[in-house]
Amino acid sequence: MPIPTYDQTKSSNETRPSGSAGHASIEALSGMEHNSSGRLVGTGSGGMVTAPGYIAAENSDLLENAGSDRALSKEEADRLYEERMEDEYAKREGVSSSAGQFHLLPQDCWEEILEYLPLDDRSRVLKTCRALRASAEPSLYRRITIDWDTPRLRTPLQLLRTFFARPELAYFVHHVAFFRQYIINCEWNEWGQLSDWPREQTVFIDVVDKTIDTIQRAQFPDADEWIQAVYEGDPHIFWTLCISKLHNLRTLRLDYSFVWQGGYPGRMVKHALLESLPDNIMSRFEALQLVDYGGNVPLPGGWDPELGVLEETEGYPSFYNKEQFIGWFCLPALQHLAIWLRETTELQQTRQTEFNCNLGNLRTLVLARSTITEEDVLFLLSQAKSLRSLHLGLAHSLFKERKYEFVVQALDSVSDTVEKLSVGLDCYPRVSEDNLSDEYRKALYKPFLGFLKNFHRLQSAEIPITMLLGYNPSDGIDLRSVLPATLLELGLRDDLSLSYHYWVQLTIHERVQDLLPVHREVTPFLSRIYLRICSGDYYVGYEAHEKELHFICTEAGICLDFVFDELGPGFGPCSYFEL
Repeated sequence: MPIPTYDQTKSSNETRPSGSAGHASIEALSGMEHNSSGRLVGTGSGGMVTAPGYIAAENSDLLENAGSDRALSKEEADRLYEERMEDEYAKREGVSSSAGQFHLLPQDCWEEILEYLPLDDRSRVLKTCRALRASAEPSLYRRITIDWDTPRLRTPLQLLRTFFARPELAYFVHHVAFFRQYIINCEWNEWGQLSDWPREQTVFIDVVDKTIDTIQRAQFPDADEWIQAVYEGDPHIFWTLCISKLHNLRTLRLDYSFVWQGGYPGRMVKHALLESLPDNIMSRFEALQLVDYGGNVPLPGGWDPELGVLEETEGYPSFYNKEQFIGWFCLPALQHLAIWLRETTELQQTRQTEFNCNLGNLRTLVLARSTITEEDVLFLLSQAKSLRSLHLGLAHSLFKERKYEFVVQALDSVSDTVEKLSVGLDCYPRVSEDNLSDEYRKALYKPFLGFLKNFHRLQSAEIPITMLLGYNPSDGIDLRSVLPATLLELGLRDDLSLSYHYWVQLTIHERVQDLLPVHREVTPFLSRIYLRICSGDYYVGYEAHEKELHFICTEAGICLDFVFDELGPGFGPCSYFEL
């Protein structure tokens, strides 16, 4: 069953034309910015904020219904817009108009019409047509998307200036995304001060002062740290304060850098939910249904023998704020959560308090390369009684013992509800070999044997090959014996290929080929198989085998794909909320 995407309230048969407007620009889009009084002023054609393609892509479920009884078609929207423009022109020029009754059209209809317009056209409507300004402004702020590869300080400072002057505009924002594509060979270096901060600090001194005042009035227990981050020009702190003012926020997607550089959004959400604050000082996020907090975390860093001792190599930063995670699980309306979860200490402590977490209402949970223990996994999943889609991504320290029997118990606790399952396994730091014996590794994966058979509603599964067929291909486990009959789609991941098993692409191809002659008896509904290989571990020389396997799958009525990427959360890169 496909899960809803960003906006649960939308009807599934509503569509939006590709490339239509729906992305709010921070500077009021297309050459608009706000002065210190909050009024919109033109700045020419510059200042446009762009977003990565996969964030900015239109999706009918991501756009808000403006309130009409039915969605307008593209042709109807274009016609009504043209007639309204003709009517406005006729009034200015003192000529007759054939659209004289369009002033009677309700504002919510105009809001929906404006949603169809390209971004530039909507900002022009706001600048040139005063009659439509009330209808245009909400759509301009509906969505905020930022290319996090090249963040600028001016953008959040302008937005904060606007919200301080006109706080009602913050209520129009429904969707926020500060995200970037997966990073290859990430270097875990903290951001230094952005080069534009000295100049922007002078230009936006009023915003800096009001931001500090907000932090003090919110009574953060660690306010001095927050204020110091403001004076240092940390973009994470300014964007966090912007988010804190969004009382109608529905979806929020944040880059993994927010997690390991201060954790300010998570700490802010915790403070907003758990503390008694002055009215409207911060949002309580009562409408927030979807959160992605660091789901794009890259592969862990590798060990270079020439640069240091293995035991002193972190792989992932060991320092992070431990108070930033609990708030996300306590959001009252949350249904879909992706998170780079480093630990669950505070989350488990809620069992001794009156404050209840919202795990029982989650429909989608994506744990992206989480460094939590196997016992933590069991604690989380045993409370997630409504899960439909799960990606369980675990990153284990190379120097700690793994206890996969707890993971099997955790998966079994959600086996009656989950329809889409993905599992990812990583170790940190990444190495090409380790000191574990073959006997230990073989025993490590033994608890997983046949675990998928317990999932009675499973339609899509993306699983590391070692979990399904064991550490060594010589074990002779048949793929046909471990798959549930309900499967529509099967993905085989080559996780931990550097060190933890003997599988190679050719042996994976052979197991798929063995399944095909009898798949109608074993998995009668199976229509797609894909093999997911880490792009850095791909070796040439298998092209002929891939071509042959394509042909055999086509003959069997199965679509076959080969995916070479960074092995992020399952069901395809960056698509875990768009199934």
